[in-house]
Amino acid sequence: MIRGDLRFSGALHLDGRIEGTVLGEGEDAMFTLSEHGQVQGEIVLRTLKAQRLTPRDVTLVELPSTGDVYLNALAGGGVDAAPIGAGVPARRYLANFGKDGARLFHHSDDRDDLTDLYVREDVLRDPAKAAALAAYVKLWARASAWIQTHPDEWIATYYVKNQGVTRDDGAYIVHASGVREVPRDWRDAVNIEQAAIDLLSRQTGRKAFDAGSLFDRRFETLAADAYAAGLAQAGPPKVQLAAQPEGNATP
Repeated sequence: MIRGDLRFSGALHLDGRIEGTVLGEGEDAMFTLSEHGQVQGEIVLRTLKAQRLTPRDVTLVELPSTGDVYLNALAGGGVDAAPIGAGVPARRYLANFGKDGARLFHHSDDRDDLTDLYVREDVLRDPAKAAALAAYVKLWARASAWIQTHPDEWIATYYVKNQGVTRDDGAYIVHASGVREVPRDWRDAVNIEQAAIDLLSRQTGRKAFDAGSLFDRRFETLAADAYAAGLAQAGPPKVQLAAQPEGNATP
């Protein structure tokens, strides 16, 4: 994990976590974020804003993000709030400490759950590579439709067998994740990214830019159409899950 803003040139792939802002230097700077990576600078700023606070109103405490450090710091009174996230961590936090007054803050209206595919511009300019990318996007969408319509199999195969969680916790994670939306129109996604750019521009003093330049609209409907086809082919979900989350909230 890296704490603080990170400046880089060339290519950078993040599989861990940065509590700050990623700043690319030069026209060839390329940043890719894995499904397990996190950049929390924007999330911290938006959470403070949702609670009508600014960075000057709080004292940021550095803690290692391993194990139950955040949960223990909350329980022991070492910090007043911590980003433990919705899902199983929040569920266990309330189960263990709710009787002592622990509570969750509801998530702000700002979306922070977009699924983005970052690609080099030269790949998009190459017809063969762009075609391969289009095929990949369609396969991803069909796989997402299968996950949506086969929750029991997904829980057993991925969460229980691969991730080592209980079946009940796996069901809770699936419910907390909600229903995936794959839009045919990217205007809302562009607006979300533009809001993030403007926010971080004000915070870092760097010049803002047009978020629309990040999106290749040739791919706009591919995932949505493949996802819809996958849902139609699979039909309704195969099972009804019992575990229900208490709500989408952030401690």
